[in-house]
Amino acid sequence: MMRLSLPLTLAIFLPSILCGQTVDVFAIADSIEAEGRLLYQLERASWVGTDLVVEEHEELLKKAGGYLSYIMGEKVRCIFFSASEKPEALITIDFDRDIASKSAEVTTTARPLTSEEKNLYAVREAAVERVSVDTMFKFYNNTSLNLIPLIRGDKREVYILTGPQQSGVVLFGNDYLITLNQKNEVVTATALHQNLIPIPYNPDDSIENPISMHSHKESTGSWMTATDVCTLLLYAEYLPWKQHTVLAEDYISWWNFEEQDLVILTKEAWDKIVKHQSELEEEVD
Repeated sequence: MMRLSLPLTLAIFLPSILCGQTVDVFAIADSIEAEGRLLYQLERASWVGTDLVVEEHEELLKKAGGYLSYIMGEKVRCIFFSASEKPEALITIDFDRDIASKSAEVTTTARPLTSEEKNLYAVREAAVERVSVDTMFKFYNNTSLNLIPLIRGDKREVYILTGPQQSGVVLFGNDYLITLNQKNEVVTATALHQNLIPIPYNPDDSIENPISMHSHKESTGSWMTATDVCTLLLYAEYLPWKQHTVLAEDYISWWNFEEQDLVILTKEAWDKIVKHQSELEEEVD
């Protein structure tokens, strides 16, 4: 039996099926994907930076109070700051945009924080304080909450992801977004998913075209979140999956690992595509 892959089916039927839709799912997908890729770059820099510091500068790590990463031109910088009242940068790691350890430039000379780093640190600390007193934030065994502070123009935000402290599982959910004003006072704190969604994986899985999925309640929203995209990019090299699907009441979000892009369809459009694929497969049987 010859089977037509879903990506090819999408390419063939998507233009005609989406014609006339009132919601611009292409623009929505592009926006979510761009935000997810930004979060990925920052979190990936923190991952790789932490590995480098653990391997080569463990004594300095004992003096660190935390870390943060940010975009600096064509570089991504990760710093580990001291645990002091007036923190300084103990370790500075500059990555190219591919964020590979082999291209990392590591500096272990302590220095004052730059103006941008001071602002990011203040945003991060305000979020840490809110997390410590707000029961909305949940903590699970064998996990950690990872903070990603962002300053873009007048916008000050902190995304919070839940990371596993054991291998063989990807965690979706238990993620949050905190927004702050120019005084670094918390304005809103929102749970992006309402629960934690662990999905185990086996990197040696030989099943052809393995697919994973999770669903979104109405409170989470109609499509894949930027934190979902970030997580899928972070774990892509370990996962045997070919695609990951997020099911909502009216929309289907589909992440293609080979192309590394996001497609959002209405449930109606998705059902039409599945029907077309089924009919084509019957023709070639």
